[in-house]
Amino acid sequence: MTKIGVFCLTLNGDFLLTLTARAIARILAYKSYSQVHLPSEEMEALKEYTRARDAKKRMFKKAKQELLSFLLRNGKSYPESGNYWTEKFFKWIKTVQFSEKWMQEAFSEYLAEVYSLKAKIELMDMKIREIAELEIIKDKVDKLVCFSGIDVTTAVETAVEIHDFTRFATAAQFVSYLGLCPGEDSSGKTKNMLPLTKAGNRRVRALFCESAKAIKRTNPYGQKSKRILERKKNASPEIVAYADKATKRIRTKMRHLEERGKNYNVSSAAGARELACFVWGMMNGKIA
Repeated sequence: MTKIGVFCLTLNGDFLLTLTARAIARILAYKSYSQVHLPSEEMEALKEYTRARDAKKRMFKKAKQELLSFLLRNGKSYPESGNYWTEKFFKWIKTVQFSEKWMQEAFSEYLAEVYSLKAKIELMDMKIREIAELEIIKDKVDKLVCFSGIDVTTAVETAVEIHDFTRFATAAQFVSYLGLCPGEDSSGKTKNMLPLTKAGNRRVRALFCESAKAIKRTNPYGQKSKRILERKKNASPEIVAYADKATKRIRTKMRHLEERGKNYNVSSAAGARELACFVWGMMNGKIA
């Protein structure tokens, strides 16, 4: 019996405390515990700021939907349906006018909300680029942006949400934490695989799914845009080669799945799972 157990036995013979003490002693004796890294107050503050930006993005999406619905209800549909929110669209929308005074007032309110949220998000994106230069996350961000589908904003959000990548001993643990692994309902010799568990960090899972879709759209012949080359200029050749290998594998895997008739969302989840494994490898120095 450890000192913890003896101490609890003296507390009026409380049986519950005794069992608790024994459980703790057993855990300590067999070292069946793992260290937990608590994020600093600064990291928590950065996380809350990126979450505030996500909230604004959701509001922006809703405001755009409401504006388009208003225009559709009143016979003012954009001539090039489907190509919304481009410079050409915003030029067109400035020409929209209604004869009724209160109809025009309603339109002005919908449009003002879109412009307001758009400006706020652009301002927050500028501040997130400043956050990316902070010493606490700069090294992680510089590595993450080497992946073709991960821009500065996504890299910052991933870094502040996960923070300590070393707490995951394997890539499988990291994938499981993100909820990107399939569930299982098996009994005896019967093995039944279920859809994704979606039981982990929802924000990073969504970010990786969007990043995988962006990777699939990259040039299959290896030609990189100026923006991607700019992001990779400060990285070592080993990290760049590792990120390029990830891009090629993810793009190939997603296209093969879709050629086999798999749903677009299924291929995106598969690409996100591959990306998560590569991210874990980069953050833990497993890039050989």
